[in-house]
Amino acid sequence: YLAALKRTPTANDPLTGIWKYGGIANSDSKVNAHQEIFENQITPFHCIALVSDIHGNLPALQSVYEHATQQGAQLFFNAGDTVGYGPFPNECVDFIRDRKFFSVIGDYDQKVLAFPQHARRYQQKKHVLKNLAFQWAYKNLTPTNHRFLSHLVSFSNSKNKSSPLYGITN
Repeated sequence: YLAALKRTPTANDPLTGIWKYGGIANSDSKVNAHQEIFENQITPFHCIALVSDIHGNLPALQSVYEHATQQGAQLFFNAGDTVGYGPFPNECVDFIRDRKFFSVIGDYDQKVLAFPQHARRYQQKKHVLKNLAFQWAYKNLTPTNHRFLSHLVSFSNSKNKSSPLYGITN
């Protein structure tokens, strides 16, 4: 769940736009609307934590967060799949939102959000437990968390496995 990178930003840092604008730009260079601008809170930073594939597992997320902060992490990225199988989809979304993780949407997040449109296909093609997990997560997401997830930027497309981030968010 955790990868940490220690570094100090420079004036020519290629990620300055992300730090400066407090969000991650998509291919149209639009900045995530839900992210707050907090440049002064993250510069300079010395340790980054990357989480991924949380899948509604709040105890694991809390443990990873605690460990990362003890190691000096000051900036958190979430590479997606915040919801899915685990019993705490809202709590996990609240956790990453409240702590201002920079986040992208994962394919499981997208599948949960699209459950009503794909319910019949999921029922026919997916394992019964996977189908039930998507359905349960969809029905139990609060409107606020549904909106939050639906406004996250997607960096991968399961049909385009040549994407540089394929495998990170899938």
